Amino acid sequence: MVDVEPLILDWSEPDAVFPSRAMAFVDLVDTESPSIHRIVFASNSHRILPPVADRHAGRVTVVTKAGKPWRLDHVAGLPRPVTVIGDQPGTDGVLAWRLGGRFHQWVHRGAQPWWPRLQLLLSAAFAPLIFRPLTRGVG
Repeated sequence: MVDVEPLILDWSEPDAVFPSRAMAFVDLVDTESPSIHRIVFASNSHRILPPVADRHAGRVTVVTKAGKPWRLDHVAGLPRPVTVIGDQPGTDGVLAWRLGGRFHQWVHRGAQPWWPRLQLLLSAAFAPLIFRPLTRGVG
């Protein structure tokens, strides 16, 4: 599962940009990780995202008003293991934890609206209790 904002679209970008960005992401996944079977783009926002031209017949799903991390109906049938990529440990990370999957935090370096900044501050208190940082081994 991939968080739409800000990984695919910045918060200020128009919805119409989404299909081309989503398919560019799918193409990158196909090149780098061809074993990935399903991609779900999910956003808690109220955006109305245009459909993605799914060249892979049902492999790509787009969910708006996703209710992360509480709603699970849109991800219940996903093949396991599940990986969630997003910017918020408090929503994306907790969703991955609830699904028994992995969470990869994508750190946004640009300007953010106040709500995502506040979420990051609040989740910083509990994230170390749930998540452990990736360690890189040598050799």
